[in-house]
Amino acid sequence: MELKDYTIAQIGGDEREVFLINDLASRGANILAVGYEKARHNIDAKAIYSLKDLNEKVNAIILPFPGIDTDWNVKAKFTNRKINLKDELNNLEEIPLTIVGHASQELKTYYEEKNALLIEMGENDEIAILNSIPTAEGAISLAIDNTSFTLDDSPMLVLGFGRCGITLVNKLKSLNADVMVVARRPADLARAKEMGTKAMTFDQYRKNELDEYRLIFNTVPELVIDENIVNRLHQDTVIIDIASGKGGVDFEACNRKQINAILAKGIPGKYAPKSAANILAQVYPKILKNYLGR
Repeated sequence: MELKDYTIAQIGGDEREVFLINDLASRGANILAVGYEKARHNIDAKAIYSLKDLNEKVNAIILPFPGIDTDWNVKAKFTNRKINLKDELNNLEEIPLTIVGHASQELKTYYEEKNALLIEMGENDEIAILNSIPTAEGAISLAIDNTSFTLDDSPMLVLGFGRCGITLVNKLKSLNADVMVVARRPADLARAKEMGTKAMTFDQYRKNELDEYRLIFNTVPELVIDENIVNRLHQDTVIIDIASGKGGVDFEACNRKQINAILAKGIPGKYAPKSAANILAQVYPKILKNYLGR
């Protein structure tokens, strides 16, 4: 899909965004990259220091998929400075269409107040399902790096059976892991059993003995591993939390019990940036065309 005559500002990012920039540029887009001082020779873009340096109209802004932190700072691996998104946007008379993976409530409110268009792609089915592949592979890699046993025949829990949960279970099954799925919906429990895994409800999970599970993967973005659960886990348990937002683990309780709990954020960009960028590059041009109409 051609993007000729589109000028896009990419603000911040990591290796995933480098591949994305080059893909969009190959389609004819004019890319202005903020926060890429250390990657000038690897990107097909004009590196600029700030949006205040613009001397041309920008049709769209692309932010790093994880969005911004609580102080409005944008993740930017290829610069040594902090890039504050609110400061950047305040340099513009009119904020153009902006694409982000996950938007905080503060970011959504800001765009509403400015009457600007913010497109959040984290729940887009096409992206989320495809992103579940590098996410699952990265989570398994983290598990292997942080355990002293093989996944083969090892009992483990997978909390949640949505898009990431299903892909993760499929990949764990291929390693002959002894997987127990914890889910709410009867349909999810039935699907898990149809796939050849064990399954239980969250009520059963909260009541049953958990000592045998030395590995837990969480995909639920709410507190499902609270202090009560943590106190019932074996001290050698490893928890890999791949849920969005702040995850679903009481990390302070884990620290007190010296349980290794890992909040694994941005796995696709860390473990498979090229594949992750290719996923975004399948969808973002369609979003740009749909909203900008060129």
